[in-house]
Amino acid sequence: MEKNNWVQYLLVWLLFFSATLCAQEHSTPTSDSHIIVKTWISHVSNRPVAHEQVLVNITVMTDTWFTKGTRIHRFEIDNAMVLTNSMSTMNSTERLNGKVYSTQHWQVEVYPLKGGMFKVPSITIDVVTKGERGSLPQTLMTDALVFEVETNNALLKLEHSSLQPGSTLVGHNAQLLEEWTITKQSAEQNTDLQIGDSIERKVTLSAEDTVSMLLPSVVKALSENNADFISFPILDKTQDEIVRGLRLATKTQTATYVVKQAGQVTLPAITLMWWDTHKQSMQVLKLPEKTWQVSHTLASFWDMYSRVILLTLAAALTVIFGLMRLYHYLQNQSSNAWWTLAVSIKRRDIPLYETSMYRILLRKDQRRTLVRGKETYTELDNIQLRYRVHQKLGTFVIGNISRLALVKLSVLLVLPH
Repeated sequence: MEKNNWVQYLLVWLLFFSATLCAQEHSTPTSDSHIIVKTWISHVSNRPVAHEQVLVNITVMTDTWFTKGTRIHRFEIDNAMVLTNSMSTMNSTERLNGKVYSTQHWQVEVYPLKGGMFKVPSITIDVVTKGERGSLPQTLMTDALVFEVETNNALLKLEHSSLQPGSTLVGHNAQLLEEWTITKQSAEQNTDLQIGDSIERKVTLSAEDTVSMLLPSVVKALSENNADFISFPILDKTQDEIVRGLRLATKTQTATYVVKQAGQVTLPAITLMWWDTHKQSMQVLKLPEKTWQVSHTLASFWDMYSRVILLTLAAALTVIFGLMRLYHYLQNQSSNAWWTLAVSIKRRDIPLYETSMYRILLRKDQRRTLVRGKETYTELDNIQLRYRVHQKLGTFVIGNISRLALVKLSVLLVLPH
């Protein structure tokens, strides 16, 4: 019985001793002489510009090995975007002073939003390495870093230009592509567009070493007073991906337009100016304008011109009806001297002309003769000869007198002298 008690006491003592060892392993401060931390700033160009990718490099080295994942705490930089959630990691080994170290290398992407001096604060790192007595967790602090961002005069000039305001794309290998889609209302195989057809313009902008949040909008909304198109809100779709360690940002804009005007319609060209970080120069991307010929449908033609057509038709019918009434009225006015005068001039009927003139002068001036005094007008002389010299009647031929001469004669006879 005593022997069993002794065994129990021995087991309790062993458990207490092992628990004490474990507590000492996790609580005892561990010297960081076997851990090396390096931090530095890297970028493609000699001096980065606003919106250019800047990399904060962190390397942790240990002469044993890492037993758990290392955690890099979030940090912020004033006037800059810090992508701590998407930092890349690379594991390797390195020989240093005759020792082989396990190495973990992180790169944190930073995108400064303007020029000036930037300070990277001290970064907290949690690591767990293999120690003499097991896993040894530690919290490390890096030194603060400083880097300078240049104010790019070309970009500032671009932002204030009327060509493409707000375009501040900075990156590498930028590309601008577009795709057109035509949707017709009718099933007719016609090369021309018709009013009511829709045009979809999908423009894709992509660039390396940047993020989609910093890609500019290249498709601009049309004016609300645009005479050719009805435009809908532009749809934006962005995507960020890392392919083989290379960051690629993509922005796709889709604009839809409905044609509302017949004739020739045009959607404008797109011009994008951007800063190439590798070439250190301004580059230009262009998409040409697109023009279509638009024809009317029967419905659109009627909708657009129905009022004009109806007004014109009504006016024409009114004029025709009025002329017919006037014609019938004058036809029934055989005793109207002015009407018979007009008929006589049209027909060049001299007897009817003289009769009409007599009637007009008699009613107007109570005159019973055509002439007063000695007018020298040739036709007046002919008329005088016709009444005074009967033998001259045979030489007065109707066809020899022009209508214009009869009109002039009528004016001379009627006007007071």
